[in-house]
Amino acid sequence: MRARLAMSVALIAAVSVAATACQSSGGSDGSDGGGKNAPKAASAAVDYNPQPYENIKDGGTYTTVGTFDDQGNPFNVNATLTASRVWGWYNADAITYSPTGDVQYNKDYYSDVKVTVDGGNQKVVLTINPKAAFNDGTPIDWRAIEATWKANNGSDKEFAASSTDGYDQITSVAKGRDAKEAVITFKGVNASWSTLFTTFLHPEAATVGNFNKAYVKKAHPEWGAGPYTVGKWDTHSGNITFVRNPKWWGGRASWTSGCTSTWSPRRASTPSRTASWTTPPPSTRRA
Repeated sequence: MRARLAMSVALIAAVSVAATACQSSGGSDGSDGGGKNAPKAASAAVDYNPQPYENIKDGGTYTTVGTFDDQGNPFNVNATLTASRVWGWYNADAITYSPTGDVQYNKDYYSDVKVTVDGGNQKVVLTINPKAAFNDGTPIDWRAIEATWKANNGSDKEFAASSTDGYDQITSVAKGRDAKEAVITFKGVNASWSTLFTTFLHPEAATVGNFNKAYVKKAHPEWGAGPYTVGKWDTHSGNITFVRNPKWWGGRASWTSGCTSTWSPRRASTPSRTASWTTPPPSTRRA
């Protein structure tokens, strides 16, 4: 599975596990052993407690294991799940999935989605939010969908793509009735087509050189598009600070004034990476 496809589910799982670990570590002096206050064994199933946006409170600390990636482009073969998690904070989170696997379209990006099958071939029409734009002012339109497809379909071996699965089944991505409509045509039917465009690339990031090297130890927030953007990326410590994006066109993201979100890498001398936030993680952002 592509690392980026598991981003939302992994974040939910990590938050749930972290919360469970904090709650179970209680005990007045930590010496309770097998007593009544001893931590219980972790459940094999992740506890999921869905809440409406209004119930999400600001503040909190998120801890997860892993190492920080040099390659920040989640479409690249050298990226890992960590790259997808970081990417999700300041780039498009256009399609997500419910705990039961239902597809959820974020109307801040895709205001309408139509899927049809004609003559055995599937057609997907994405209507892109008219307000949607990358941080550098470039409109998000059919060209972003086309660029993402071309970079990942395997036709140009110079692109170090993570996987061509699904993209290589697409025969064309074309402009629809206007630039804000992308028409995607498949050879045959792809039931999991939505996993291909949960996020997308800025067309400028979809050249061979930029796809392979531009995101190495660089965030390129100007190519991002989301409610948060990168405030600071310290390439020496690996710390990333996220701030509310003044160019965001969608629903207001939860925030505590004057605070930031920070993602730090795992060091050789420490067991985990810690991210502290004053916002819900990307998987709980308001659509």
